[in-house]
Amino acid sequence: MATDSKIVELQQRFDREAADNRRTIEVCNGELPRLVNQAEAALHEAHAGIYQRGGMLVRIVRLDANTVTHGVRREAGSVMIQPVTRDYLVLALARAAVWEKFDGRSRAVRPVDPPPNVAGALLSCVGEWTFAPLRGLTAAPTLRTDGTLLDRPGYDVASGLYAAFLAGEFPTINPAPTRDEALEALDLLDELFSECVFAGGSRSAYSSVAVAATVTAAVRHALPTAPAFGISAHKQGSGKTTAARAIAHVTTGRDPPVLSLSDDEAEFRKCLLGILMAGDACVLIDNVSKPVDSAALCAVLTSAEYGDRILGVNQKTTVPTAATWLLTGNHLEFVGDLTSRVLLSVLDPEVEHPEARPFKRDLAAYVAENRGKLLAAVLTVP
Repeated sequence: MATDSKIVELQQRFDREAADNRRTIEVCNGELPRLVNQAEAALHEAHAGIYQRGGMLVRIVRLDANTVTHGVRREAGSVMIQPVTRDYLVLALARAAVWEKFDGRSRAVRPVDPPPNVAGALLSCVGEWTFAPLRGLTAAPTLRTDGTLLDRPGYDVASGLYAAFLAGEFPTINPAPTRDEALEALDLLDELFSECVFAGGSRSAYSSVAVAATVTAAVRHALPTAPAFGISAHKQGSGKTTAARAIAHVTTGRDPPVLSLSDDEAEFRKCLLGILMAGDACVLIDNVSKPVDSAALCAVLTSAEYGDRILGVNQKTTVPTAATWLLTGNHLEFVGDLTSRVLLSVLDPEVEHPEARPFKRDLAAYVAENRGKLLAAVLTVP
């Protein structure tokens, strides 16, 4: 039979739970398995935004400032995947549940912080988690691997993707377009690049590569593998980087993460892994000034998954390779196995000073203003 003090304690606990709807977890020594199970359940109940990916627990963050991490420059507002640290998990557990422990001195139950060893044990339960698997991020509607349209924001169970856009942000997209609608969509994409002077003209293979890159970036998660896309020119100022940014803006709404081609293959390999772990949709390797020959990039372009050791941590992870790689440079050259893994586009304004050419519009502003219509066209084609 419960004592009076126990009845009061239970009533107080009931009042607290009724006030904030969180579960209460009682911390007792020697009960780590129970605490870990209840901690995971509390995170699910609280919709804490924690997922599993590549043998790690991860969360989704939006950058509030421009950043440079391991040589990769990302724009403020970019959404990326970040590993969950033990300290962050302790905080998430404190938000998700009421943690209590019996205090022998006062003979009363007191609120406590979640024990760090519970967070550490939960982080270590690789293969036992019930968190949803996160395959990647999309900043716009896209296609699933079965060709169906993913156009609702939030986590998508069927694809394992997190759609990081708002309801109503994009126009309604026809999930079953006709061939005539697809041809109209292609005309709109050709218009997107109408002021980019491609070698061979506006309907050349080089022009088609730019359109193919835009379509690929929008549906990359539906493809097991995809080539990289090179944008080359004979002179500086021909618009290589401008075209690459336009491709990324249609899919992500912002500039792509930018990095340089490293001379150190081991360092470049770690950089590629970091980009794939972060879930970047479209990546720009800018101003390449030497022949491109990278075994790591070959592996990323020909496999559905890529694995390596995490930089600064004695841990290996394997993640999807669902990023679209863009490379720019004058007289771009690919050697070795990369020659069959990259589609090349060439710009040739055929003037002495291409940077001085007049333009009818600002391409970045045009994409921003027409992004919904452009994205609908990009998804209509495939």
